[in-house]
Amino acid sequence: MKPFVSTFRKSLMVSGLVLAAAFGPALTSANAQTALTPPPAPTVPVKPATAQETYDANAIEQIMNVVAYFKLMRQSLEDMTAAIIESKDITKAALTGDKKAIPLFNTGAELDERTGPTLGLFETATAARTGGAVGSPEIIAAIDAFKKIYMLDEAFKHDPDVIEQSAKDEEVATQSLTATGLAAGAFAETGFTHANTSMARLDTYIKAIEDSPDLKTSVDLNTRVLVEIAQQNNENLRAMSALTSLAGTFFMANGYEAPPAP
Repeated sequence: MKPFVSTFRKSLMVSGLVLAAAFGPALTSANAQTALTPPPAPTVPVKPATAQETYDANAIEQIMNVVAYFKLMRQSLEDMTAAIIESKDITKAALTGDKKAIPLFNTGAELDERTGPTLGLFETATAARTGGAVGSPEIIAAIDAFKKIYMLDEAFKHDPDVIEQSAKDEEVATQSLTATGLAAGAFAETGFTHANTSMARLDTYIKAIEDSPDLKTSVDLNTRVLVEIAQQNNENLRAMSALTSLAGTFFMANGYEAPPAP
Protein backbone atom coordinates (compact mmCIF):
# COMPACT_ATOMS: atom_id res chain seq x y z
CA MET A 1 0.00 0.00 0.00
CA LYS A 2 1.33 3.41 -0.88
CA PRO A 3 2.35 5.62 2.08
CA PHE A 4 -0.10 8.39 1.27
CA VAL A 5 -3.13 6.07 1.08
CA SER A 6 -2.17 4.30 4.30
CA THR A 7 -1.75 7.59 6.15
CA PHE A 8 -5.02 8.93 4.73
CA ARG A 9 -6.99 5.84 5.81
CA LYS A 10 -5.54 5.99 9.31
CA SER A 11 -6.50 9.65 9.52
CA LEU A 12 -10.06 8.80 8.45
CA MET A 13 -10.33 6.11 11.14
CA VAL A 14 -9.05 8.42 13.87
CA SER A 15 -11.33 11.23 12.70
CA GLY A 16 -14.31 8.85 12.71
CA LEU A 17 -13.61 7.75 16.27
CA VAL A 18 -13.27 11.33 17.45
CA LEU A 19 -16.52 12.36 15.79
CA ALA A 20 -18.35 9.34 17.16
CA ALA A 21 -17.19 10.14 20.69
CA ALA A 22 -18.07 13.81 20.36
CA PHE A 23 -21.39 13.62 18.58
CA GLY A 24 -22.55 10.05 19.23
CA PRO A 25 -25.12 10.93 21.95
CA ALA A 26 -26.64 13.61 19.77
CA LEU A 27 -27.00 11.22 16.87
CA THR A 28 -28.84 8.43 18.71
CA SER A 29 -32.26 9.96 18.01
CA ALA A 30 -31.65 10.45 14.30
CA ASN A 31 -34.29 9.02 11.98
CA ALA A 32 -32.93 6.70 9.31
CA GLN A 33 -35.34 8.23 6.79
CA THR A 34 -34.44 11.88 7.55
CA ALA A 35 -32.73 13.57 4.60
CA LEU A 36 -29.14 14.58 5.32
CA THR A 37 -28.07 18.15 4.62
CA PRO A 38 -24.88 18.17 2.51
CA PRO A 39 -22.00 20.19 3.92
CA PRO A 40 -21.20 23.54 2.32
CA ALA A 41 -18.63 23.62 -0.43
CA PRO A 42 -15.14 24.27 0.90
CA THR A 43 -13.57 27.67 0.38
CA VAL A 44 -10.31 27.37 -1.52
CA PRO A 45 -7.73 29.80 -0.17
CA VAL A 46 -6.17 32.33 -2.51
CA LYS A 47 -2.75 31.33 -3.74
CA PRO A 48 -0.07 33.31 -1.95
CA ALA A 49 1.96 35.59 -4.15
CA THR A 50 5.15 33.82 -3.13
CA ALA A 51 3.81 30.35 -3.91
CA GLN A 52 5.62 28.39 -6.56
CA GLU A 53 3.80 26.19 -9.02
CA THR A 54 4.80 22.54 -8.89
CA TYR A 55 3.57 19.39 -10.58
CA ASP A 56 3.62 16.29 -8.32
CA ALA A 57 2.31 13.39 -10.39
CA ASN A 58 2.43 10.99 -7.42
CA ALA A 59 0.36 13.27 -5.16
CA ILE A 60 -2.16 13.83 -7.94
CA GLU A 61 -2.50 10.08 -8.44
CA GLN A 62 -3.13 9.48 -4.72
CA ILE A 63 -5.74 12.24 -4.54
CA MET A 64 -7.49 10.82 -7.59
CA ASN A 65 -7.53 7.40 -5.92
CA VAL A 66 -9.10 8.91 -2.81
CA VAL A 67 -11.76 10.64 -4.92
CA ALA A 68 -12.48 7.36 -6.73
CA TYR A 69 -12.89 5.58 -3.38
CA PHE A 70 -15.37 8.19 -2.17
CA LYS A 71 -17.34 7.94 -5.41
CA LEU A 72 -17.53 4.19 -4.96
CA MET A 73 -18.68 4.62 -1.35
CA ARG A 74 -21.32 7.12 -2.44
CA GLN A 75 -22.65 4.77 -5.10
CA SER A 76 -22.77 1.90 -2.61
CA LEU A 77 -24.71 4.02 -0.10
CA GLU A 78 -27.13 5.15 -2.79
CA ASP A 79 -27.75 1.54 -3.87
CA MET A 80 -28.22 0.47 -0.26
CA THR A 81 -30.66 3.31 0.42
CA ALA A 82 -32.67 2.46 -2.69
CA ALA A 83 -32.82 -1.22 -1.70
CA ILE A 84 -34.00 -0.33 1.84
CA ILE A 85 -36.74 1.97 0.51
CA GLU A 86 -37.88 -0.66 -1.98
CA SER A 87 -37.93 -3.34 0.71
CA LYS A 88 -39.92 -1.04 3.00
CA ASP A 89 -42.50 -0.35 0.29
CA ILE A 90 -42.82 -4.06 -0.54
CA THR A 91 -43.25 -5.02 3.12
CA LYS A 92 -45.77 -2.25 3.72
CA ALA A 93 -47.79 -3.27 0.68
CA ALA A 94 -47.72 -6.89 1.77
CA LEU A 95 -49.01 -6.04 5.25
CA THR A 96 -51.44 -3.23 4.45
CA GLY A 97 -52.45 -3.92 0.88
CA ASP A 98 -55.92 -4.39 -0.52
CA LYS A 99 -58.14 -6.84 1.30
CA LYS A 100 -58.09 -10.22 -0.40
CA ALA A 101 -60.98 -12.67 -0.55
CA ILE A 102 -60.52 -15.39 2.06
CA PRO A 103 -62.96 -18.02 3.38
CA LEU A 104 -64.55 -16.30 6.39
CA PHE A 105 -67.54 -18.60 7.06
CA ASN A 106 -69.32 -15.80 8.84
CA THR A 107 -72.94 -16.18 7.77
CA GLY A 108 -75.97 -18.35 8.48
CA ALA A 109 -75.12 -21.63 10.16
CA GLU A 110 -71.62 -20.46 11.16
CA LEU A 111 -73.09 -17.55 13.12
CA ASP A 112 -75.60 -19.88 14.78
CA GLU A 113 -72.81 -22.22 15.85
CA ARG A 114 -70.93 -19.42 17.57
CA THR A 115 -74.12 -18.16 19.19
CA GLY A 116 -74.76 -21.56 20.75
CA PRO A 117 -77.66 -22.47 23.04
CA THR A 118 -79.91 -19.61 24.10
CA LEU A 119 -80.53 -21.15 27.55
CA GLY A 120 -78.27 -22.52 30.26
CA LEU A 121 -78.04 -26.18 31.18
CA PHE A 122 -80.46 -26.02 34.08
CA GLU A 123 -82.96 -23.91 32.13
CA THR A 124 -82.77 -26.27 29.16
CA ALA A 125 -83.31 -29.33 31.35
CA THR A 126 -86.25 -27.71 33.13
CA ALA A 127 -87.85 -26.66 29.86
CA ALA A 128 -87.37 -30.13 28.40
CA ARG A 129 -89.05 -31.67 31.46
CA THR A 130 -91.98 -29.26 31.60
CA GLY A 131 -92.54 -28.89 27.86
CA GLY A 132 -91.34 -25.29 27.60
CA ALA A 133 -89.07 -23.67 25.02
CA VAL A 134 -85.63 -25.26 25.05
CA GLY A 135 -83.49 -22.82 23.07
CA SER A 136 -81.94 -22.96 19.62
CA PRO A 137 -83.43 -25.00 16.72
CA GLU A 138 -80.51 -27.42 16.89
CA ILE A 139 -81.09 -28.11 20.59
CA ILE A 140 -84.82 -28.51 20.01
CA ALA A 141 -84.22 -31.02 17.19
CA ALA A 142 -81.75 -33.04 19.29
CA ILE A 143 -84.06 -33.11 22.33
CA ASP A 144 -87.04 -34.15 20.22
CA ALA A 145 -84.99 -36.94 18.65
CA PHE A 146 -83.82 -38.25 22.02
CA LYS A 147 -87.33 -38.07 23.46
CA LYS A 148 -88.61 -40.19 20.61
CA ILE A 149 -85.82 -42.77 20.74
CA TYR A 150 -85.90 -43.27 24.51
CA MET A 151 -89.65 -42.56 24.95
CA LEU A 152 -88.91 -39.83 27.44
CA ASP A 153 -92.34 -38.28 27.10
CA GLU A 154 -93.52 -41.16 29.28
CA ALA A 155 -90.98 -40.19 31.93
CA PHE A 156 -92.16 -36.59 31.95
CA LYS A 157 -95.94 -37.09 31.67
CA HIS A 158 -96.56 -37.69 35.37
CA ASP A 159 -97.50 -34.52 37.20
CA PRO A 160 -95.74 -34.56 40.60
CA ASP A 161 -98.43 -32.28 42.02
CA VAL A 162 -101.15 -34.94 41.83
CA ILE A 163 -99.34 -37.68 43.78
CA GLU A 164 -98.50 -38.03 47.45
CA GLN A 165 -95.57 -36.11 48.90
CA SER A 166 -93.01 -38.94 49.21
CA ALA A 167 -93.65 -40.14 45.69
CA LYS A 168 -93.73 -36.56 44.50
CA ASP A 169 -90.23 -35.85 45.79
CA GLU A 170 -88.86 -38.99 44.21
CA GLU A 171 -90.60 -38.23 40.91
CA VAL A 172 -89.17 -34.71 40.79
CA ALA A 173 -85.64 -36.01 41.46
CA THR A 174 -85.97 -38.70 38.80
CA GLN A 175 -87.40 -36.33 36.22
CA SER A 176 -84.73 -33.72 36.94
CA LEU A 177 -81.95 -36.27 36.52
CA THR A 178 -83.48 -37.54 33.28
CA ALA A 179 -84.00 -34.04 31.94
CA THR A 180 -80.41 -33.07 32.75
CA GLY A 181 -79.17 -36.13 30.90
CA LEU A 182 -81.39 -35.16 27.98
CA ALA A 183 -79.99 -31.62 27.91
CA ALA A 184 -76.41 -32.87 28.19
CA GLY A 185 -76.99 -35.33 25.35
CA ALA A 186 -78.48 -32.59 23.18
CA PHE A 187 -75.51 -30.28 23.85
CA ALA A 188 -73.08 -33.11 23.10
CA GLU A 189 -74.88 -33.93 19.85
CA THR A 190 -74.81 -30.35 18.59
CA GLY A 191 -71.24 -29.87 19.78
CA PHE A 192 -70.13 -33.00 17.92
CA THR A 193 -71.81 -31.75 14.76
CA HIS A 194 -70.19 -28.34 15.13
CA ALA A 195 -66.76 -29.94 15.63
CA ASN A 196 -67.14 -31.91 12.39
CA THR A 197 -68.13 -28.85 10.38
CA SER A 198 -65.29 -26.90 11.98
CA MET A 199 -62.77 -29.53 10.90
CA ALA A 200 -64.15 -29.31 7.36
CA ARG A 201 -63.57 -25.56 7.45
CA LEU A 202 -59.98 -26.13 8.57
CA ASP A 203 -59.38 -28.14 5.39
CA THR A 204 -60.58 -25.12 3.42
CA TYR A 205 -58.19 -22.85 5.33
CA ILE A 206 -55.25 -25.17 4.65
CA LYS A 207 -55.96 -25.13 0.92
CA ALA A 208 -56.32 -21.33 0.99
CA ILE A 209 -52.98 -20.94 2.81
CA GLU A 210 -51.28 -23.10 0.19
CA ASP A 211 -52.67 -20.81 -2.54
CA SER A 212 -52.03 -17.57 -0.63
CA PRO A 213 -50.55 -14.97 -3.01
CA ASP A 214 -48.97 -12.69 -0.41
CA LEU A 215 -48.13 -12.14 3.23
CA LYS A 216 -51.26 -10.12 4.06
CA THR A 217 -53.56 -12.88 2.86
CA SER A 218 -51.63 -15.43 4.91
CA VAL A 219 -51.91 -13.24 8.02
CA ASP A 220 -55.66 -12.81 7.46
CA LEU A 221 -56.08 -16.56 7.06
CA ASN A 222 -54.07 -17.21 10.21
CA THR A 223 -56.30 -14.80 12.12
CA ARG A 224 -59.43 -16.61 10.89
CA VAL A 225 -57.94 -19.96 11.91
CA LEU A 226 -57.37 -18.56 15.43
CA VAL A 227 -61.07 -17.64 15.55
CA GLU A 228 -61.92 -21.20 14.53
CA ILE A 229 -59.72 -22.60 17.30
CA ALA A 230 -61.41 -20.32 19.82
CA GLN A 231 -64.79 -21.62 18.66
CA GLN A 232 -63.62 -25.22 19.08
CA ASN A 233 -62.40 -24.43 22.59
CA ASN A 234 -65.81 -22.98 23.45
CA GLU A 235 -67.51 -26.12 22.16
CA ASN A 236 -65.22 -28.13 24.41
CA LEU A 237 -66.15 -25.94 27.38
CA ARG A 238 -69.84 -26.49 26.66
CA ALA A 239 -69.37 -30.25 26.57
CA MET A 240 -67.38 -30.24 29.81
CA SER A 241 -70.01 -28.06 31.48
CA ALA A 242 -72.76 -30.46 30.37
CA LEU A 243 -70.88 -33.43 31.83
CA THR A 244 -70.24 -31.58 35.09
CA SER A 245 -73.91 -30.62 35.35
CA LEU A 246 -74.97 -34.20 34.71
CA ALA A 247 -72.61 -35.52 37.39
CA GLY A 248 -73.79 -32.90 39.88
CA THR A 249 -77.46 -33.68 39.22
CA PHE A 250 -76.79 -37.40 39.65
CA PHE A 251 -75.26 -36.93 43.08
CA MET A 252 -77.99 -34.51 44.11
CA ALA A 253 -80.64 -37.05 43.10
CA ASN A 254 -78.83 -39.75 45.05
CA GLY A 255 -78.71 -37.43 48.04
CA TYR A 256 -82.50 -37.63 48.25
CA GLU A 257 -82.36 -41.43 48.42
CA ALA A 258 -79.68 -41.47 51.14
CA PRO A 259 -80.88 -42.79 54.52
CA PRO A 260 -81.52 -40.13 57.17
CA ALA A 261 -78.77 -39.46 59.66
CA PRO A 262 -79.20 -41.31 63.00
